[in-house]
Formats: sequence, C-alpha cells, structure tokens
Amino acid sequence: MKDETQETSFWPSDLSLLQERTPVSIMKEQAEILGKNTEYKLRGQVSTHTSEEGEILHAFYVVVPALDGYRYELFEISHGALAACGNSQSRARIARSTQT
Repeated sequence: MKDETQETSFWPSDLSLLQERTPVSIMKEQAEILGKNTEYKLRGQVSTHTSEEGEILHAFYVVVPALDGYRYELFEISHGALAACGNSQSRARIARSTQT
C-alpha cells in the first residue's frame, strides 16, 4: 500500500537551465580566445546596445592596446528582443575596410 502522505512530483528531477550557446556568448568566448592566442597584443571586445528601432545589436571589436586602445569593428549582429526565445531572426554585417 502506498503512503498517502508522500507527495508526487510531476517536475523533472533536474530543473537547471540548459547552457545555451547564444551568438553573443560565442562572440565573448572568441574575444577571450583572441587575447589568449595573441598574448593580449590584440584583444576582442563585445559591445551590446539597442537601436532606435528596438533591435539588439552586438558588435565585435578587435582592440590594440599598444596603439592607445585603437579598436576596429570586425562585425556586428542584430536581432529582435525575442530572438532568445526563437521568435526572431538574426542578421549579421561584416565590416569592410575602405583602406587599400
């Protein structure tokens, strides 16, 4: 006979959130790797802001500490606020150098 005072849980035993690799988390990982691989002569930097249209923008910069922190935007991605829920599309823009 089952003990009537024992509670039955319908929840899974592991309720921890999954570690998702989002585009911005990958960008931050790569920023750290860039620094390590160049002995921090170059550094990666990720900057996040919101556009006037409400899109979230993540820009990846290469920073050169020896040149007074000179930085170059290598690429940028953008998405709507619901992209983390899978309800929006992301777009990427690759920076093009105008120097020849």
